[in-house]
Amino acid sequence: MTDDWPTALEAMTPDPITIDSEETLSTALGLMRTHGIHELPVTTRGKLAGLLPYDAIGRRHKISLTTKVLHLMSVAPTVPPRATLPEVAERLLASESRAACVVDPRQGRLLGIVSSTDIVKAAGGIPEISSQTVRQLLNPISNIFHEKDTCASIISIAGNLDHHPAAIVDSKNRLIGAVGLDEIGDALWRPVQKGHRDIGETQAASGALIRSIMRSSPPTVEETALLRDAIRLMNRFRANSVFVVDAQQPIGVISHGDILSFVVSQRKTVEGAYVQISGLGPATDPYLLSDLDRVIGRGLKRIAHLEKPVMLSVHVAPHKSHRIADVTLQGRLYTENSGSYHATRTDWSLQATVAALMDELERQVRQIKSYSKSKKQQVSLRKAPPSGSDILAGADIEERIRSMSSPPPRAPRRAPAKRR
Repeated sequence: MTDDWPTALEAMTPDPITIDSEETLSTALGLMRTHGIHELPVTTRGKLAGLLPYDAIGRRHKISLTTKVLHLMSVAPTVPPRATLPEVAERLLASESRAACVVDPRQGRLLGIVSSTDIVKAAGGIPEISSQTVRQLLNPISNIFHEKDTCASIISIAGNLDHHPAAIVDSKNRLIGAVGLDEIGDALWRPVQKGHRDIGETQAASGALIRSIMRSSPPTVEETALLRDAIRLMNRFRANSVFVVDAQQPIGVISHGDILSFVVSQRKTVEGAYVQISGLGPATDPYLLSDLDRVIGRGLKRIAHLEKPVMLSVHVAPHKSHRIADVTLQGRLYTENSGSYHATRTDWSLQATVAALMDELERQVRQIKSYSKSKKQQVSLRKAPPSGSDILAGADIEERIRSMSSPPPRAPRRAPAKRR
């Protein structure tokens, strides 16, 4: 993989739009929609104070529009200007954020903002990354809804739409639309101006049909397409994901997070494997996280005997019952030789599901290793010269075949007897 990675200074958007911490949520939403951005750096007296992401607003649909930004912002992930593309991608994945602020390490001055969109756009110009096939990075779709379902069903899982939107299908299971946090935010939040209310604001959005808020004709690719094609569609439609279809039916999805994970996995490092767990939420029991870390650690140690793991990405997709024991795990493992392994498991408990997921990934790595070993043995046997016994046996067989195929020797002709 290339050693000449782009830096945060090269990929960032300079002089980003900022908002003061004393401004209201309505003002922040107006700026986001006017400029088409999803992250607003928050400043206090001209200094960076935090970051206001749009997905945080979409998850909290019962908050007043007059709430100050100060109470909604989160800690802003920061990176130095010389941070490479994999380092920035790792920072975003670790903070579960879509953007990071590029800050001058000496003066503490905000230089710009680098988002997942900027990283994906830069990754599209690297041949070693853009030449990968979509099949290697796609994930199964965990959220599929019918166009005639109500918005209440999709609002209840808004916290699971951080990575990719929900797929909307018609009566023939054909993909016709998508609903993400942007669409939910547009349906729930209406910024007010000069004290006037928007028309129709009194109507409950949860009772409307999904097809009334969905984004029609989302970008799609075939699973045999190259990653550069998916990145081109993301940039063209300003989307953070692309659906993978087969005969117009959704079979998978590839998002900014998947590309960021792949970028991180290509970085040369002598450290242990990078593990990313998403979908659990900030209120997860720390003892549960400790148990998961122990199970994953044992699985990675077993895999390390076969092949060195570089990165493991695990996404927790709760079912509609919202029980912690009723979940589906989607895992993707990247190894040192650019191998990619994917597994999906559902079990009676989260710990058992993680253990089953690690067993499946180990089985896939072991299967690929044994297949590669058998292929090498076949090639070596094919190239090896025949042994001495084989040569003698072959010569003996040829002699017998020659003796059987040659005509029998004719009897010598006798001379005729002389007459007396």
